Amino acid sequence: MHEAVRVVLVAGAVLHLGACERGPSPESGAAAQVGKSEESTSQHGDAAAAPPPTPAQKVEAPPGWPSGSVVANVGQVELRSDAFFSIYNLKLEKFVSRGREMPEAAAHRYRSSILDRITHQELLRQEAARVGFQYASAELQARVVQQKRGVRDWNHHLERRGESDASLEAIYVAELREQGILRLAGELTVTAAEAKKEYEARKGGWNSSEERIRASHILVPVGGASGLSDADAKTKIEKLHAEASKPGADFGELARAHSTGPSSAKRGDLGILTRDRMAAAFSDAAFKLKIGEVSGPVKTKFGYHLILLAGRWPRGVLPPEAVADEIVTRIEKRKLYAARRALKERLAEGTAVQWWLDLESGEKLSEGRPPESITPAVHGHSPTEKSAPAPN
Repeated sequence: MHEAVRVVLVAGAVLHLGACERGPSPESGAAAQVGKSEESTSQHGDAAAAPPPTPAQKVEAPPGWPSGSVVANVGQVELRSDAFFSIYNLKLEKFVSRGREMPEAAAHRYRSSILDRITHQELLRQEAARVGFQYASAELQARVVQQKRGVRDWNHHLERRGESDASLEAIYVAELREQGILRLAGELTVTAAEAKKEYEARKGGWNSSEERIRASHILVPVGGASGLSDADAKTKIEKLHAEASKPGADFGELARAHSTGPSSAKRGDLGILTRDRMAAAFSDAAFKLKIGEVSGPVKTKFGYHLILLAGRWPRGVLPPEAVADEIVTRIEKRKLYAARRALKERLAEGTAVQWWLDLESGEKLSEGRPPESITPAVHGHSPTEKSAPAPN
């Protein structure tokens, strides 16, 4: 897997970190992962125990669009009508299932945005191949897990959005390629000066009257979706403790492979915590540890935990090194928001693109036409059909 290099401020020095992004802000949300959010996950199952994917959909195209027809040319690549109608039919079904017809304005908007989406996804695929970027399957799986988290009825969620597992996965892949291309180009690099400026602007929010720690954990739940009895869960956590106690053991990898709950995708990282943000038994064990030490099995109402202490800070303002990863993630997101639009425009301008779909009628054109001759505004859309507000 490609590891992009990010520059961060740590006590005035420049450190190089891998390209993985951290989770929630150290001072907010992390403690819930040994509280209600972990409880919800252990009761209803992580993404691995989520409802099964929707079955493969039979793609039906309207008359004039035989299966396999070309709907767009992107450079030398032909995009087939099945790729378009597999998504468009899902949008149409949202209206049909409610006994309604799709308004012409909505039909036009969907034709435009879906064609734009699959065109941009192909442009990103070609550019990623050109620059030598390949996303890691683990990153894609983490994105899938993140999206399913907290959704009780995944199939209903897909129906409501007019998407499928495959169409959403294509969006995730496009986003990973987009970020990888921009990282390789240096457009998401964070300098020490930028990190210092961000820290100075936000350090008031990292002030606390209590001692704080940074902890990671491995959770083996009891009952619920896990189906484990207390004795089975205890046996499993003891085996994991033996593995985590071996010289050179990678606690994060063990957490990724064996832990249950939202933090598993982040190698068990719970962020920065105060005592009152955790279950009492968890907090008591975590605050007794030395930095780098792994606890023995700890029982809470959520199951059995192993805890790794990664850092400890006294009351007051957290130092730059404690929040370096959050600072980098925050700045990267702002840069990504600005750079992704420029990338989309550059790719569209650098590759011959023709569409064969009449956006007004949905009929097949007699000859391919450049997107801008069909709808001038279409290249303003993002791969996900709408742009999120710029992160602050």
